[in-house]
Amino acid sequence: MRLRVSLATMALSLVACTQPQPGAAQPARGDGRQGGVVDAAEQPAPAAAVSAPQAAANLAPESATTAPTLARLRPAAMAGSWYPAERDEVVAELSRMLRAASNAPAVSGPPLALVVPHAGWRFSGPVAAAAYRNLHRGDFRRVVVIAPSHRSAFGGFSVADVEAYQTPLGNVKLCGAAHSLRDGQLVRSVPGAHRQEHSIELQLPFLQHTLGSFCLVPILAGQTDPQMEQGLAAKLAELHDGQTLFVCSSDFIHYGPGFGYTPFGPSVREARPRILKLQQRAIGLLERQDAAGFRRLVDSTHATICGRRALSVLLELLSRIAPKARSKLLAHTASSDRPDARGDDGVWYVALAYVPSATAGK
Repeated sequence: MRLRVSLATMALSLVACTQPQPGAAQPARGDGRQGGVVDAAEQPAPAAAVSAPQAAANLAPESATTAPTLARLRPAAMAGSWYPAERDEVVAELSRMLRAASNAPAVSGPPLALVVPHAGWRFSGPVAAAAYRNLHRGDFRRVVVIAPSHRSAFGGFSVADVEAYQTPLGNVKLCGAAHSLRDGQLVRSVPGAHRQEHSIELQLPFLQHTLGSFCLVPILAGQTDPQMEQGLAAKLAELHDGQTLFVCSSDFIHYGPGFGYTPFGPSVREARPRILKLQQRAIGLLERQDAAGFRRLVDSTHATICGRRALSVLLELLSRIAPKARSKLLAHTASSDRPDARGDDGVWYVALAYVPSATAGK
């Protein structure tokens, strides 16, 4: 499949998604606002090397039983900034957030797919917890995470050329399917694209804590068109086996002068009713699994949903593996709703679950 996206278009798309405009106040670290080229002051320190026992802690069912070498390990780039760096602190924070989400809506069986935000845990962690509380140890052996690229511009999709992702809870090994997805055209390994990307990493401790052992298929979406999204969905449909969970990592509307998106006025608080109306239109299309309608809405409103292409892939995938799947909205909030929120910018966070049509929500 030929990639037909110019580098200029890719770069503009990255910047429009989340990058604050020149002269705007830079957002707090880990609030999900960074995109495109991240300010050097917001780069987390390199993660510490891990020991061989840690490297073998989360062996994947499809992978070899040898621990990955450090050269083939994707370090935990966001630990210590967007979420805790120490294992005990991570476990404590995950446990706290999952307990706090115990009253959120739930589904009665393992979900087919989840939509989960990826900002720093203090911003979007509670919303993510509302999704991950529906998982239990042994539910899935394989997890596919589809997420947007915030820092690298490229066409198509990228799977990291590594053996495992590191987190403070141990290493998550890549499935054999992760490597076999790469075809050199639609799905490649883009050098450097995964190194500082937060949208996959922020999901992994939640998955480790709730599922236990699993293997990972980590996919970053670059600039794509509907044909590409349908092409990846067809590949992923072949992985649907009842033991594979599909996770779409996406924050939702990024509003305010810092994001260059102010169609309803410069203040996120004054514009809130109209932002919510737009947001509900987007959520409604996701709930109805209307991929074409979702693309039209984002294209016509320029809604700054950073995972729009990953979400389109998910909708195309569901139409193939579970066209009658039911959706359930689990949580919905914004960074500007926090008591300590300041300024005129805000990011919306949403958690959704898709379940087989026979599965009823609680």
